Amino acid sequence: MVPLVEGFARACIQVPTLQKAFLMPMMKDPLKYKNRTRFCTVDWGVYYSAPGHYHDDPSGLKLSYPADSAWRRTLTYEVGKWRPSKELCSLLRSIGQDRHNKEPIERYIDRWATNGRAEVLEMLARSHGE
Repeated sequence: MVPLVEGFARACIQVPTLQKAFLMPMMKDPLKYKNRTRFCTVDWGVYYSAPGHYHDDPSGLKLSYPADSAWRRTLTYEVGKWRPSKELCSLLRSIGQDRHNKEPIERYIDRWATNGRAEVLEMLARSHGE
């Protein structure tokens, strides 16, 4: 993942008027149910928002933002248990830095762990008559 995220960051840095950008590769997560493993598509991505700009998830879900994102850049990591290295975090923090010099807000979210996994398990149980 590192080369992909690094390339995303380097490309974004080259666009000084960038308002929003996201990297969302399709990822699969193994889910065990009744001694079988199924692979489910999960939300995984890195989102950049300039001050006052916000992302809506492509699936239609609204991503909530802290109040001070109205005047600070926001980096949102929806990356499960994976964490970028210090060097990669520094590179990502450089997106929009020339135009908006305050430190960005950085936050980690995991909708798959909090909602998605449970919803898929519930759907599998219903389809098996449980």
